Amino acid sequence: MKNFEAKVLRYLQEEEWEVHKNGWPDFICHKKSLHGDNIIIAVEVKDWHDKLSEAQINMHGILRKAGIPVLVITPEDLKGKHRAREHGLFCSQKSYLQIKQELKNTKESFDKRIEYLGKEIDKFVDILNVSRLSQDKRMEIARIALERVGEFVSNTKP
Repeated sequence: MKNFEAKVLRYLQEEEWEVHKNGWPDFICHKKSLHGDNIIIAVEVKDWHDKLSEAQINMHGILRKAGIPVLVITPEDLKGKHRAREHGLFCSQKSYLQIKQELKNTKESFDKRIEYLGKEIDKFVDILNVSRLSQDKRMEIARIALERVGEFVSNTKP
């Protein structure tokens, strides 16, 4: 290990990072899905007689916890590509954790938008309840409120 690399390693460990230099998969693969999402998978290649080392098992667990699928491919898996396809090697699949996080983010985004929309509607209701406004003025305010709600809904993307 080079001197500077050793210093960086010590620094990372002092900052309570677990540093792993061994056990990395043979390939880290990236592509865009049909929807434009980034897909990352890790691929470990093992011949008939090869077994995963303890460091590889540990690293695969870390990657999977981070939402990165890890595939261990043997010669048998590539026969006709059928088994590798079943494992997602040739598919554009997101991991469970990626989908779960996207759903959580979408829900949080909609919750914030609904809260905002509720406050805006409350403001318009308060304005409409002011008795000094004429019926025509109240109708105009109601029309503007409905337009704003419509704009907000049409501009809201999941």
